[in-house]
Amino acid sequence: DAIWSSLTAFADLQKDVAGTERQEANQLSIGTTIAGVILALIGGFALVVTLQRPIARITATMQRLAEGDLETGIAGDGRGDEIGAMARALSVFKSNARAKIAMEHDRQRDQMTADAERQRNDEEKQALDQQIDHAVGQLARALERLAVGDISFEIEERFHGRLERLRTDFNLSL
Repeated sequence: DAIWSSLTAFADLQKDVAGTERQEANQLSIGTTIAGVILALIGGFALVVTLQRPIARITATMQRLAEGDLETGIAGDGRGDEIGAMARALSVFKSNARAKIAMEHDRQRDQMTADAERQRNDEEKQALDQQIDHAVGQLARALERLAVGDISFEIEERFHGRLERLRTDFNLSL
């Protein structure tokens, strides 16, 4: 009986100790869980605050570039994270947009030069056509007079450029 009483007392003591330890473990678990949730919330908030500003700046920069403001600065291109990669990619877009605008200006300038050259060539051709028409008209009148027997007629008005030889040869033949 004494041993049984002793064992029963020991079992009761162990049961009380286990209950106390279980209660302490539950409290520790709850406290650790609450601390983990608080740390996770603080870390999430810090992450949002840390990423929100740079992303907002890059978004604003992208908007300005889309509106055609190629002088806008790009912040964050020195960062080693994804924000920095986005900023560097945005710098490439900006450089490409500048190159495209420069090429468009060059193309317009070349087009204007070609149009001016074409117009000048057209004017020269028209002037040459007028000179040829004038020479042909003068020769036609002179040949009409020759056809009626007038060999005393000479073409007095000078022709332009190489056409002058026609006038002198006609006059010499008379």
